[in-house]
Amino acid sequence: MGYPTEQQLAGLFNVDNFIVAKSLYDTTQQGVAHSLNYIWGKNVILAYVPRAPGPMVVSLGTTFRWVYGVPQNGGMLVKRYRVEERSGDMV
Repeated sequence: MGYPTEQQLAGLFNVDNFIVAKSLYDTTQQGVAHSLNYIWGKNVILAYVPRAPGPMVVSLGTTFRWVYGVPQNGGMLVKRYRVEERSGDMV
């Protein structure tokens, strides 16, 4: 008996997409033998990701890019403001 596959886990959780984070990073200084660790460690995240993102669509996170022209900040346009009625910040 082994570990369940990603497809089996997607079926178990009844989700369309099931992604296992496999990225590694090197924790040592240059010139020393490599020591690789998982970026996510033993953590997990369960997130809703909509099929089509939009400015009023709820999701874990969405990045919108302004691609017309090249402003000083490298093409990104982000605004942040406080909404006291919601006790939160809007980005």
